Order: sequence, then structure tokens, then C-alpha cells
Amino acid sequence: MKGIRSLSFWKRNPNSVESVYRLTLKPSQDGYTMVTSDENGEKTRNLSTNEVNSLLNLLFVSYDLDHTEEQYKAYKYENNPNDFNLKFFLEIDFKDYTYLCIKGLHPFKQPHFKEIMDTFSPLIEGK
Repeated sequence: MKGIRSLSFWKRNPNSVESVYRLTLKPSQDGYTMVTSDENGEKTRNLSTNEVNSLLNLLFVSYDLDHTEEQYKAYKYENNPNDFNLKFFLEIDFKDYTYLCIKGLHPFKQPHFKEIMDTFSPLIEGK
């Protein structure tokens, strides 16, 4: 499994497209630290290495993010919540100094759009 330096994800608030829900995941001494924020504030919780490996396995094996269509791949500079064309933005920084960004543009046309949203929503909501 790929080693990550960080993972960040944001999605539009379903009640207000002007605000976003955020999730950031970074390695810590005991595994990983996840910070989420929504309209209720910021929460921090620890995740085990196994939990993060399961998440990465889902993203890279089940959803095959490495082979995302070019129109949905992004560069870091495109990470702009003020661009209302974006429904979500996923950025993964790997330990080998490369990164992968996926932009959510088309809910009904983009492969794995719903699955990615369904994967991160419970983490942001603390479920």
C-alpha cells in the first residue's frame, strides 16, 4: 500500500454551497490524526494505521483512483472552494513527494463520485 504524508478532502455543505466540510489526515506517533471541520466546529481524533490502510485500500483498489479519467484529475492549484463547479476536492500527498488530486465535477457522470462522497461523509460527520 502506498505511504502517505497527508490526505485532505473537502465537500460542499449540502445546506449552503458557500461553505465546505473539511477533513485532513496526517501521520502521528500513534498512527494518524484526523481533523474534521463543519458548521459545528473542528474535531480531532486518532485513527489506527489499519483504519487508514483500509481507507487507502478502498480508494486505490476498489475505486482505482490511480486510473481516474484525466478530466477529473487535478493540480494542487485547482483546490479552490470558491470555484462552485467543484463539488469535492481530494488531495493525497505521498511519501515519495508525488501527489494525486481528484476533483468532483459531475455527480451522475463521474466514476466513483458517489462512492468517494459516501466514504468521506461519515468520517467528517464523526460516524
